[in-house]
Amino acid sequence: MKTVKVSSLIGGEIVAEDIILGNTVLIPKNTILNIEYIKSIEELGVEKVYIESTDNDVVENYLLDIITKESMKEKIRNTLEEHMYKNSLNLDRLVYVANKIIDYLRYKIKNEKLKYTIIEHNADLYEHTIQVCAIAVSIAIKLDLNEREIYNIAIGSLLHDIGLRYTTVNYKNCIIDNLSPNDIFEYKKHTIYGYIALEEIEEIESEVRNLILFHHEKLDGSGFPLKYKDLDISQRILSVCDAFESNISGMGCIRKSKEETMTLLDSVSGKEYDNNIIILIKELF
Repeated sequence: MKTVKVSSLIGGEIVAEDIILGNTVLIPKNTILNIEYIKSIEELGVEKVYIESTDNDVVENYLLDIITKESMKEKIRNTLEEHMYKNSLNLDRLVYVANKIIDYLRYKIKNEKLKYTIIEHNADLYEHTIQVCAIAVSIAIKLDLNEREIYNIAIGSLLHDIGLRYTTVNYKNCIIDNLSPNDIFEYKKHTIYGYIALEEIEEIESEVRNLILFHHEKLDGSGFPLKYKDLDISQRILSVCDAFESNISGMGCIRKSKEETMTLLDSVSGKEYDNNIIILIKELF
């Protein structure tokens, strides 16, 4: 057990003794701290807390703590499955997740100057969706984009691969170009499927639909489905963040380590992807 300043907490620590204010237990012993808890006790004026010591006193620092990530992932899973099977999109749930992630990361990015641990995981649509959203929103915050742009990036990231729900092609941990010509063609239509699936939903802005349509496009015109080059800042953010997380998890490619992924992105920086965004990803991870 050790005493730490609340200002130094990063989320993921285990409370060793009840956190008490006056006669009220704010957070009981053995609770795993997340950013919301930390913000609350900080706002109440708590300066120090007791936490359990860990091996070498190292705590993994993720962009989203595990509890928050899993909760958001389940909500996105339910949202995308309802859209697929019931042809309805729960916009309230989608907006809740987007705003939750934005608020969480705005606080975290503002108050921390640390590097984060990237979660290396097997290809999973919902895990990938949340991870891409967290990374893209973090980059947007660092670039000081306006509120609307950050919100649209969050919504677009959460929906960017919705079109994969309409294809049966195996895209996990494989080289897409090694598939049959028909499967390659089908896979590369998933951005169009996603765009069309949301076309009739008035609440989804055109900027969000374009993020979905263009998230595999590249600055040199070598992307798909339209070989579009003139990507705006939001589209460039999502294309880089999706490429980064896809290589980490094996979504539409072979899984790679963080180091291998960064080497790959460095090799096409300024050509296929925005160099400044790649630099910011390096600063994050």
